[in-house]
Amino acid sequence: MGNDRPPPGSTFAQPLWRAAFTDARAALTLDAPDKIAKLSKPGDAVTFAPPDPRTVETARAQLLGPTYALLSQPSGLDATGASLLDAEAAMGVLPAMLLASVARPATDTVYRWIDHIPGALRRPFEKAFGLALDAGVALATGAAQSLLDASVRSFAPGAVRPAKVALPVEALSQLDTSCGETAVAMILKGAGEPVLLGEIDTQLGGPAGVPGTSLGRSAAGNNLTVDREFARRGLTAISGPSDLERLKDFVASGLPVVVAVGWANGGGHFAVVSGYDEARGTISLENWRADGRREDVPVRDFAVAWGRRMNLLTAVCPRRDARLDAWVKKGELRRPDTVAKGLSLCDFWFDATRLYVELAYRYVGEGTDATVRVSFNSEGLDGHGADAMRWLNGSIAVRREVARGWFVGFRVEKLSLRKQADEWTTLRTTPLGAALTVAGPGFELSVAGERGGVQAALGVALAKRLADLGLTVNVSLRDDGHYALQASLAGAW
Repeated sequence: MGNDRPPPGSTFAQPLWRAAFTDARAALTLDAPDKIAKLSKPGDAVTFAPPDPRTVETARAQLLGPTYALLSQPSGLDATGASLLDAEAAMGVLPAMLLASVARPATDTVYRWIDHIPGALRRPFEKAFGLALDAGVALATGAAQSLLDASVRSFAPGAVRPAKVALPVEALSQLDTSCGETAVAMILKGAGEPVLLGEIDTQLGGPAGVPGTSLGRSAAGNNLTVDREFARRGLTAISGPSDLERLKDFVASGLPVVVAVGWANGGGHFAVVSGYDEARGTISLENWRADGRREDVPVRDFAVAWGRRMNLLTAVCPRRDARLDAWVKKGELRRPDTVAKGLSLCDFWFDATRLYVELAYRYVGEGTDATVRVSFNSEGLDGHGADAMRWLNGSIAVRREVARGWFVGFRVEKLSLRKQADEWTTLRTTPLGAALTVAGPGFELSVAGERGGVQAALGVALAKRLADLGLTVNVSLRDDGHYALQASLAGAW
């Protein structure tokens, strides 16, 4: 073909995706000259006939599965962020699935070793290993998504962002170093997921830091596992290092963002970005000071704190796609949380500032499964007033079979929060949460209420024998009257 470059406008330097999605068998068939490269004489540019549109559609669907339906949407950011960002978040489940397929034999071996520990003492070891697996999967996913995010940006048309955005995310305070769990709960509750604060546990406790300094606190609140909690509950996310402009793009598209920040004297924190104001030069953050309030932080101050944690973020897409559930399950390495029968140790760790221990008693009878948990946190013994950590918390959970295949579950939880007084006069200040679940074949209804807000989720398998068609409805109602309703109907074809 000579050494000259093809002239401008030739079809030689066409996108790789067109070649990748071309029917390979037709391209390699010598008796189909209209579908292969045509050469006239040395030095001429190589031209390719366009592939058959039906072949392209079939090949894309086979390679990308449910993600192609999202990728085929018009590109760019819109008011709801329902195009490229949804597709990018959906593709984020692939690294976890690929890593799990390779690592599962090794993780199964470690779990078999853990199974030799007596049931009454096994749970802390099982939990620690599970969170370590979550961290590994999150690291791989974040690295892959950083590359994916950089590529997706090139497709965005550069839509003009609004000058001010305020997403309806309700601030919640935390217990001790549970800022990661609290950030997850704020977004899940806003998406109508019926969860209680005490249900989410991404903390890997243990000795850390230097006694007598802010580094003496355990690094329990600073972890990489928050995106795994979103995946398990049907939400997709975009994780990894980013920048301020991309952060604003996410928020302007309606996506709340979990950010990791670091302090000048050491230590770190998780908060949720819910908005920004270009005119004032501020970023709105929920639970910025671990007090359960929203604060408008100057951009320059936020950028410095965020930079200390490599500009790490997790942008969460509240829209669910049930077709991705199978991928999420394949990428799951961590065992489901279980409590042994009888009296058992659920959690135990200590560092230079405190001791934390949680015990549980589980009764399993004919048709009934009941668990009582009690936790003790020694740090609360030294505090005073609303800023103190209350030292004793716990929960009671009961699940009973009321008919064949039908179950009713109820959970009550007591949880005292940082910088918030325990007052029993209003639902907003009562340190109690409650959840109710009704489940049967192809049906599940869950309702949860805590800190004045109520969330409910309904899932129904409409046609198990036809395309796995399913309906999900999520409702979130706050004590200030704000509500959100989301519904999705999805299946596999």
